[in-house]
Amino acid sequence: MDRAAAKTRLVAVVRALAAEKRAELNRLKEEHTGLARPDFIWHYLLQSFSTMGRASGWHGLIGNQDNYRRVTYTVLAALTPGDRVAQVRQVCQVAGVRMPDKKAEYILGCFDCVTRLGGPEPAKARLLAQSGREAKIAFLQSFPGIGPKYARNIMMDVYHEDFRDSIALDVRIKAISEELGLSFASYAEEERFYLDVAQEADLNGWELDRLLFNFRLEVEARLGVSLEGPDQELHLTAAASVGSEFIAPPAPSVAKQGRSASGGVQTADRIVPEDPANPGYDVLIGELGARTHYIHCAMAATPEPLTPAEIGKRAKRLALAGGYPVKPTTFSSTVTSSHLNSMRNKPGRGFAEPLGDGRWQLSQTARRRIESARGR
Repeated sequence: MDRAAAKTRLVAVVRALAAEKRAELNRLKEEHTGLARPDFIWHYLLQSFSTMGRASGWHGLIGNQDNYRRVTYTVLAALTPGDRVAQVRQVCQVAGVRMPDKKAEYILGCFDCVTRLGGPEPAKARLLAQSGREAKIAFLQSFPGIGPKYARNIMMDVYHEDFRDSIALDVRIKAISEELGLSFASYAEEERFYLDVAQEADLNGWELDRLLFNFRLEVEARLGVSLEGPDQELHLTAAASVGSEFIAPPAPSVAKQGRSASGGVQTADRIVPEDPANPGYDVLIGELGARTHYIHCAMAATPEPLTPAEIGKRAKRLALAGGYPVKPTTFSSTVTSSHLNSMRNKPGRGFAEPLGDGRWQLSQTARRRIESARGR
């Protein structure tokens, strides 16, 4: 597909989706208050390293307050150099971040940079004193481990005015480019394409970035694409490298909604939400993070009826992204068909219905439950 045709398709999808998700976009913009933190630059560096390569790392390094308190700038500054190195390495290991030794190296390098700048508050002042977007990007890229994506993302997470026409390109957005048959020679060229899409859809770059990140599965469904083939599945099993940044697919999370924070991506737990009256289970009575839950999510992510084989492939993709152990038979057509029949036949359910041509879809009862839960 040529770029003009791809742009036209994408513009139509994101314009409609933006209208539907306007309240969510506005809520995300309110996170600009993070810029008021005195330790802004240190906190967002830590947050970047927590999610780099595995979004679920946010829970272990940032969400886990015991771990987080051990790597605040103030705590690390009070340690001897040897103790500081040992503590950062230990916390990265127990926090479960990807590539813990490399992340520890980045954090220690950033500590030295921030110290040379006089501490977190003077470092923040130096960042904000940079004139314009490009100067701020260059400043942030001077910190170990921070490449073009995170240099944008740190400022986009707080909706900074200099970064409202920026795209933080990661593996999820790049996967959309690949599915549309697009290739780009540079980060700048790909960012320019998406900024043009945003302009034609009457959005700013930040709004498009957040739509593609938070609601990627809905975008894919409306574009009529998915990452099901063997080449595409590599996005779910191997990290991609962009400069000094390591990027891998998302893991499920519910704690936070920001872009670099763990819950920003529309992962399985946001497609079919948890039932507040039945913790640990989704609203279609599937155990969260288990096989049935991923089958529910595969069906809910698209309005089109699918065969059991197609549902199984999509459920497998979600399961791999969520870290669920997948065997060759886990989402086979036979196994998936059995689950579909249970969704239809078990008392109190009636959540799936066959169309008679080999395809299945969620029942209206199921879709009403999901929409009701999302609207809470």
